[in-house]
Amino acid sequence: MQTTPIDGLLLLSYNSASEHIALLDPSTGKMSPMYATRSAAGVAISPDSSRVAYVDDFGITIARVVVNGSGPMLVEEKKFAQTRNIMSQWTLRWTPDGRRLVFDDGFIDPDQEILYPCPDLDPLRVRYATVVPGSHDVVCQTNYTLRRDDQIIASGAFGFPTSDGQLLQNGTVVAHGAQPVPLPEVGASTVPALPEGSFANFPPGVHGKYIVEEAAGFVTLYKVEENLGAPADGSVISTGVEVSGASSGASETWPLAEALMPWFTDGEGRRFTHLGTSPDGEEVFYGIVSYVIESDLITNVLRATPVEGALVGIRRDGTSRGFRTSTLGRTTIAGGGLPDPGERLNQIPPHLMPGLVMSFGNGDTLVAIDIDINGRPDSWIGWRGGEPWLGERIGMVSPDGRDFATVVDEGTTVPRKLCVSRISEGLRTQCLDVPYDFTHARVLGIVGVGSDAGYAGDAPRILHTSRAAAYPGSTVEVFGVRFGQSGELFIGDMAVPQSAITEWTDRRIAFVMDAAMPPEGPLMVRTDAGDSASQREFWLHRTTQVQTPFDDVPTGRVALGQGLNALDLGSLTEFEFQTEGHRRWVLSQDMHDDEGHYYAYAEGASETYQDSARLVSGDYSREMFFEHGTGLSDGSRWQPVALQYRQPGQPTIIARELGELRALGPNGRFMIPLDERVLPVEPSTQDRWSFSRPVEDGSGIWRVRENRGFPSRLLLQTGWNRIEQPPEMRAEYAQEVTSLPIGMSAVEQAGDVMIATGSVGGVGAYAMSSDRGATFGEPVAVPTVAGQLREPIRVHASSGTFFLVFSSPANSAGLSGVHAITLDGTFIELVGDLPNGQLGGGLAPDIRPLTYAEREGEVLVYFPQTNVLVRSDLSGFSPAANTVSWEVVPSAAADEQVVSVYYDEDSQTFYALLDDGTVMSASEDWSAWSVEDFGFDLALPTQVVPRGLGRMSDGRWLIEARLFDARAGAAPQTPSPLRQEAFLVSPL
Repeated sequence: MQTTPIDGLLLLSYNSASEHIALLDPSTGKMSPMYATRSAAGVAISPDSSRVAYVDDFGITIARVVVNGSGPMLVEEKKFAQTRNIMSQWTLRWTPDGRRLVFDDGFIDPDQEILYPCPDLDPLRVRYATVVPGSHDVVCQTNYTLRRDDQIIASGAFGFPTSDGQLLQNGTVVAHGAQPVPLPEVGASTVPALPEGSFANFPPGVHGKYIVEEAAGFVTLYKVEENLGAPADGSVISTGVEVSGASSGASETWPLAEALMPWFTDGEGRRFTHLGTSPDGEEVFYGIVSYVIESDLITNVLRATPVEGALVGIRRDGTSRGFRTSTLGRTTIAGGGLPDPGERLNQIPPHLMPGLVMSFGNGDTLVAIDIDINGRPDSWIGWRGGEPWLGERIGMVSPDGRDFATVVDEGTTVPRKLCVSRISEGLRTQCLDVPYDFTHARVLGIVGVGSDAGYAGDAPRILHTSRAAAYPGSTVEVFGVRFGQSGELFIGDMAVPQSAITEWTDRRIAFVMDAAMPPEGPLMVRTDAGDSASQREFWLHRTTQVQTPFDDVPTGRVALGQGLNALDLGSLTEFEFQTEGHRRWVLSQDMHDDEGHYYAYAEGASETYQDSARLVSGDYSREMFFEHGTGLSDGSRWQPVALQYRQPGQPTIIARELGELRALGPNGRFMIPLDERVLPVEPSTQDRWSFSRPVEDGSGIWRVRENRGFPSRLLLQTGWNRIEQPPEMRAEYAQEVTSLPIGMSAVEQAGDVMIATGSVGGVGAYAMSSDRGATFGEPVAVPTVAGQLREPIRVHASSGTFFLVFSSPANSAGLSGVHAITLDGTFIELVGDLPNGQLGGGLAPDIRPLTYAEREGEVLVYFPQTNVLVRSDLSGFSPAANTVSWEVVPSAAADEQVVSVYYDEDSQTFYALLDDGTVMSASEDWSAWSVEDFGFDLALPTQVVPRGLGRMSDGRWLIEARLFDARAGAAPQTPSPLRQEAFLVSPL
């Protein structure tokens, strides 16, 4: 049995009755078992050649290549059954660092056995998931997001990354997730990045005569046109960024015309196409096909027939080298006779493009010019030993460029033979005489390099690098075999300092690029067994890291709770926060404390959800990704839970209604505690009342719905119903009680007795009920009271319960008198000074209604129209002693300064908020008031001036307040960068 010794195994595919793959050891002739696969095109070899990934009927399988006494085989198989039903998974490829396996719809961590799917936005639209050099970051092209496992780093990630893993073609800064203003001349026609980290545009074109097809109805017309213009120069666009943070976009011309024009002499016309760039980034290769135009004898259709080809290498200074393919016995450079060189190479996935040019030193270079049926380069052209060389259908190349292998026909010989060509032996081809049928076989690649113990003493060999360029601070990984456990790594003539090397194993070396290292050079590994200098060159270029304002801003998704959330923005200080008009969060460059720590406000969520917003700084922007949680951001301190977007300065009365806290100000929102979070809910538009009073025993609320020109309706509300969609609070009612007598608009209750007040015939009037409002007697007019009777208040005096009633002018604001009505309906006009209050007189009900509290005849009444809170002791009231006096509280100095009040029925404590933000309270003695200290302590330095307060059912305080900037240096009365007004909740 004839064999040939090569350091590696041949990975074969068989496609007869079904698709299989197998391993063959050319050194021994032994073959592994067959492994079923769906498609040989989807097989992927890891960067160190030690693992193979393929797709079978159970999903994606990853296995390790080994050789033992029985021969080669795949072991440690890991099957990812969760990929079984994924529609598109045929194109498998490894990330440059070998740590992830990427398929069209996602990627896999084979060591942790975790699958990360890309968003399934359009299952019928198959796109490559792009890998990023130097890392295991992946761009999901279903929604163009750059992902690091389960973290989103950037959105809008279009095109190809640079060779140092920084920029994508349309301008996304991959390293930081930032997006600059698009660089000039960088667009859809730009070719992939050059090895040294720049973008380039090497235009294809036509010279001489060419065929033009035109549709004319149901037929196609062909005509010949001519272009004798010189090819446009190429351009290289630097990805460097100036210190100012603005994209420099420096462009360098790469002269092409003078180098290409001498080759435009054959045939009637020529097509020319960029084929690749040398690993040192200094030479670009163009393929040229010359053709004649002929007419088909049967159809008379014009067609281009190739007559000559040429390969031209052009350096940055315009110097060139080249040869015609006829010197090698081949008519054209294009594979399969195609008229456009590189046309079939355009079918190669972008991740394979950097490997289309191999350099071996001393000018020896091979350029891929054709691919096999599985999309892998199998034909090469270039220079060997300084002379033109062509390897047509020479097969798959080993990672180090040392060996080629293919299955070939030798004339009419059957069966087909497996042949190997070795660079070290002048590319002499040797076919294996092994007892296997290769009729349906193809070579997919050379794997398991270093698995043959017979080569254990050979020099180290480099197989792959994680990136062709690296900026200082980035990690470079070198894959290969026989590195041992220590040695030296060189970039050109300079050894990489041992302090920069972070990992050295037999198959992998990792180091951190440093600014002191050479700007470029081929990598070489040296050990006691020798070095890799005589092998395929893997160049490394030192680049400049793109400078953006977001360099030290952490990537990944930020967790947000309700309230103020600490954000790590690194050194970023100047930016705009674009939220597309929504109010779910607030962030600005001013939302930081005196130590420079930033905070973002979030409104919270009923269930966890994810979204994003954009930071903009100078010429750069970056997407920030958030996960909104269901709790508070920090329950140990005061938190804003709802921002006010109304005109600032309007006070709010907060009241407890049937267990729910409600702001009775302009918006009437409910503030509902849900575990830690506070949920603002709007009131239903169906619930409109002109007057409200709590039922005496607290079991409900009397609601009056005024009906202009008709009797007002009296309703008994018994509870609230929170509706999810649309989110609102709706009142629940008991059976409707009755209609009030015409002219009556307010009610109050004492036991079974109920009074309704209003006006009849332009004078005050009232009606009594002895059955808790089921029926009312006829209204009783009070001729001495011009206008109307208003706001009945229940008072428990020592002599008995009665109703205190105010009067005001008809349909105008004011306060004209204070009266009493006993439970039997006797009207008593009280004498004494009127309080400095006022009742609203408009047609619409007051937004902030009169508020009162009563305890054993002691009464507190708050008039929101005039910001006056008064007290009167009516415990000794009797019809004979009808004099009443009023006292301004909390003090005489607080007259017209109380902007809001709150009465806590549980503790019988009354709270008054003064216009300067002072909160005062009175409990056991309503004539004795003291200042309350709520200890406001927001994460963002803030002066809190309360404008309304209430206590939620869980005991926490809810404060509606004006917010002022309290950071060092802020001018007095400067609004908070958070918002001018907000609802705050006290610590848990």
